[in-house]
Amino acid sequence: MLCVFMISKSVFSQSKNYTKIEEQFLNFVNNFKSSISTTHAQYFKKQLEAFNENLTEYLKGGYGLSFNELNELRVMKKNTSVFEDFYATMGFDDNKSTCSMKDIRIVNEYFPEIEFSLIKSSEKFVNIYKIKIDQYNVFVARHTDRAFDKKINYSCKFNNQIKTGNMGLPYKCIRKIIDNASNNFTQLLNPIILNTENIASIGSLSSCTSE
Repeated sequence: MLCVFMISKSVFSQSKNYTKIEEQFLNFVNNFKSSISTTHAQYFKKQLEAFNENLTEYLKGGYGLSFNELNELRVMKKNTSVFEDFYATMGFDDNKSTCSMKDIRIVNEYFPEIEFSLIKSSEKFVNIYKIKIDQYNVFVARHTDRAFDKKINYSCKFNNQIKTGNMGLPYKCIRKIIDNASNNFTQLLNPIILNTENIASIGSLSSCTSE
């Protein structure tokens, strides 16, 4: 069973350093959905990266934080690392990164209103999923072939035109095909996998085997 620890206002006495860190974390949570579908997405991701680096420093140095506070910081770090990977994968105008199914589940625990649904099971172990974050729709692909990394060739309707493309897809990784932000958040037709190629034995691309 996947266990996700949620950060909330703590019952123990808080130091000033911890209060400041917790406020920063909750600010990320509060703005998580509103930034991902805009040009602000990359800046938000960089802020998450910087926050994660600060958490690492606090965990190394202590900085007068109590045992309970340091434990809470470890939980924050695990979750902000997931948020960072999710943003890198799903953020507006970017599809070069990947995240794992476990990342999706953890984000969904924080934000149950984010919808994640299977759209199509394709041949050669490739599935297409839809992630709906308010009006922002993201279509992603994932494959579970233990023997090969994949190259998928796809087609979808975009701005009243047919758009085609291709991308590498590592084992068990989730990678974005397309989103609807550039299409004024209107509904896109589901992407169609035209064909799938085995490009190399498993391990040639970074896999996402942590589930």
